[in-house]
Amino acid sequence: MGQRANLVIVHNNDYELYYNHWCASSMPEKVFWGPVHTRQFIESQEKVSKTEWLDDIWAEGGVVMDLDRQYLLFYGGEDMMYDIQLRQLFIQLMHKVWTGWQVEWAEEGILDMANYVGVSPECVLSSRQATELRLLEPIASGNFVDGVASIQFGEDELLLFPLGMDFKEYLYSGSEIIEHIDKTQGYSKIIWKDWAYQDEIPNSGFHVDKVSRTLQFWHAEAIPNILAIVKECWPGWNISRFANHYDSQVAAAKGRLVILERDNATLLEELKKNLLREPNDPVQHAISIAELLGESRKEVQVNPDIFSHTEYHLSLEEKRTILAYALKSYSDCRDSS
Repeated sequence: MGQRANLVIVHNNDYELYYNHWCASSMPEKVFWGPVHTRQFIESQEKVSKTEWLDDIWAEGGVVMDLDRQYLLFYGGEDMMYDIQLRQLFIQLMHKVWTGWQVEWAEEGILDMANYVGVSPECVLSSRQATELRLLEPIASGNFVDGVASIQFGEDELLLFPLGMDFKEYLYSGSEIIEHIDKTQGYSKIIWKDWAYQDEIPNSGFHVDKVSRTLQFWHAEAIPNILAIVKECWPGWNISRFANHYDSQVAAAKGRLVILERDNATLLEELKKNLLREPNDPVQHAISIAELLGESRKEVQVNPDIFSHTEYHLSLEEKRTILAYALKSYSDCRDSS
């Protein structure tokens, strides 16, 4: 139980490492409010030794705040972890609050954080387990899908394949998945809204050009070491990550993949709701669950790490003031462009 995160302050070419057991799922909302509040939030958490980095199994969020270079690197959250469109708008709003700072999402999560401060990857990467071959198999419309693969077989032959849960398994299967494709199961065109749950956009995808032996992929979730693993699984291929995410795959699919984005007004309402919602007390919630289990005469052992959490909250009035400023600045920039 928990949403574990490492938090880092860089200052005078050195860093301090902190730990919080509960803030990974709310990390975007914690760091939105600007440098002063973010620094106070980080420094109020449990300071740990530099040997106590979480690894890629346990780390679900994190932040590096570099005071020397005015650079912020973060990842986490419930909605933004899997929704690139929402996250892109969120970071645009953050720039209005973090004036003069460079703000970036950690594509590879805890590994990006460790790399930034010069910590060896071995300190944060667990041993990778062998995965079974996962082929591109037919998925009927209406079933849950995360993303889409677009395969260029030849100059005039391109097919699309919906992807089931955990697209990493396809990539980690290597180029063998291309050799076993049943083309009769592919689609000449996919309109994503016909496959999406509610109005969600895909959260992952990849494009393969079989002739040029090129693989490009993208993912919303922060996935440590994925680029290195995919290169290892596809020897002899040109591998890269789509810098512009699903927009780049849409372009590579030559109009055959249609993703209808939500309008800005809808996204802004969702962000405002997330940023202004009342915080809960995760420690007290965990204690309450333990007490209920104890009352049912079940043996309960409480992990002392659940207490590694210090609340840091701005008042609702402070939040509204900062958010109103960010929204006005964002609106003014759009009007002037």
